[in-house]
Amino acid sequence: HKVDDINEVLGLFDLVITDYSSIYVDFLLTLRPVVFLPYDRSEYEKNIGFSIDYDTNTPGPKPYKQCEFIEEIDLLLNDNSYYLNERKRVNDRLNQVKYDHSESNAQLIFHHLKD
Repeated sequence: HKVDDINEVLGLFDLVITDYSSIYVDFLLTLRPVVFLPYDRSEYEKNIGFSIDYDTNTPGPKPYKQCEFIEEIDLLLNDNSYYLNERKRVNDRLNQVKYDHSESNAQLIFHHLKD
């Protein structure tokens, strides 16, 4: 099934598995878990690079073995607090404009208009 806008269905997923895609930034609005698979990180860093610090801004486990991957998914789906504080911290940093926060969003916009 083809989806034209992934944001329309992101809320349907229990967790996201990604490598370096920025899709997780949008998914962080749900505060649901993310697993990162940086299997070729050094090559990616060398050839493409990161626009933000990868370690600081990826709030989830980064397993390198399949058994670790399965364990991490199990933990994330069964323990709501696992990596939750990290997701909140990164979400606050990367998603400054949020739904259901109209007053703080307005203040953020006015602040940037003054600059």
